Amino acid sequence: MNTVHETDVAILGAGPAGLAAALRLRQLDYRVALVDKADLPRPNIGESLTPGVPAILASLEADDVLAQVPQRATQRVLRCWESTDAAWSVRENAPHIIVDRSQWDLALLELARSRGVHALTGVASVTIDGTAGAWWIETGSAQHRIRAKWILDARGRRCARDTVALAPPLLALWTDLPHTGVPEVRIEAAMDGWLWGAPLPNGAYRLMAFCDPRTRRAGPGRSPKPGEWLSATVRRSQMFRTWADDCQSATIATCGATPYLRGDGWLPGCLTLGDAAFAVDPISSSGVEKAMRYSLQAVAALHTVMTEPGDASMAHAFLQERLIETAARHAQWTERTYAGAWPAKSQPFWLDRSVSFTAQMRDDGFDPLRRRVERARVAAASDPATPVGDTPLLETALFRRVRVDNELRLVDTPCLVDDRVRRRAAISHPRLTRPVAFVDGVELAPLLASLRYVDHLHQWLDWCTYTMPRAQALGVAGWLLHHGLIVADDGARA
Repeated sequence: MNTVHETDVAILGAGPAGLAAALRLRQLDYRVALVDKADLPRPNIGESLTPGVPAILASLEADDVLAQVPQRATQRVLRCWESTDAAWSVRENAPHIIVDRSQWDLALLELARSRGVHALTGVASVTIDGTAGAWWIETGSAQHRIRAKWILDARGRRCARDTVALAPPLLALWTDLPHTGVPEVRIEAAMDGWLWGAPLPNGAYRLMAFCDPRTRRAGPGRSPKPGEWLSATVRRSQMFRTWADDCQSATIATCGATPYLRGDGWLPGCLTLGDAAFAVDPISSSGVEKAMRYSLQAVAALHTVMTEPGDASMAHAFLQERLIETAARHAQWTERTYAGAWPAKSQPFWLDRSVSFTAQMRDDGFDPLRRRVERARVAAASDPATPVGDTPLLETALFRRVRVDNELRLVDTPCLVDDRVRRRAAISHPRLTRPVAFVDGVELAPLLASLRYVDHLHQWLDWCTYTMPRAQALGVAGWLLHHGLIVADDGARA
């Protein structure tokens, strides 16, 4: 007998991206179903949680999840990166958290179920039929059927379609070594790749290597087996060499790790999330955080469409721009990171990754999406919305009359406001690489309008402190002065 479950949104995939979306949709009171072919818990990689993840969990009212999951945290990372000598890198306020990913996913899934998500895992097959607004999802031999208005596809890298690479090819190889006794995270640049190791909550040590797959295949007359290549690379390393023989006989897993972006993950009645939409370079260890954060943005766009259908095109534009911006910022950061490694000036693996991949492409092969990413990457090199804080300009301008610069204009731009995408007035100016509506969470247009009611900058700052802490007001004022958006009334820059 068929059972039909009526829902607003069906999510395919029970990884961090899909589960974050499910929890957020339940906060907004949508009916949610979630489907995954695998049983949870299941083995998975991506154990590293960057500092933004706890804040995301807090926004989802899921703070307790981390406490339930086996984990190891350290503030010290041993690096052989800028040179061949090992050096400690200390994270004062942001410990490196390594979790058991199988238990992490399971804890999020159980929380989603407790909040009313209709979750089906370990299903034999998934068949999708219907159209936008009236999808039918059939799951497994038990003939469970789900009827949904929208589908969120979070099934990961294997389901990514129509993607463009944002960097040269990258391959990940890894194995778990038992009882190494090493308590810290290690990262090391090698001649033709890099190594990463971290202690797992179960006592094993995860060793990963990243290389260009074309390099690994370039053996003398044959392609070395993964264990042989990994063993040879580890044997030449500074911090991992004692485990070379273990790697030779260990079971080695591999997967693609090339960063990419989907052309447009917004289809009629369907959005893609997580690795189905984009993948970042693993050098940042931020894949989980970026996948969850983008899911929250996607839910905001979907919520906008569901509540205000006339704003669908605005929500679509917002989500596409956020995705391109995320990819561009990450590309700009990874280029600097690869360029800072000791082999970067001479070795092909590093040279290829130390410069913009999109900028290197010839015009006849320059995909329009890559062109947009390249423009955003150039802009990300000098983020116009980064607070500047106290500056010498601020001190000299406090008791001067100031006004808005004549070249400043206001333009409408889609922004995330509370739980929806809305149009807000953004500042456009020749000295900004893009329009900016908010700095440090402060909406700029109404703040600038208030300048007309005061005589001097210090009076304006006093007025601002009615709605924000003084340190925040100083940061915004410093930003306005730094970019020349406020000038002295004699025409000189304040």
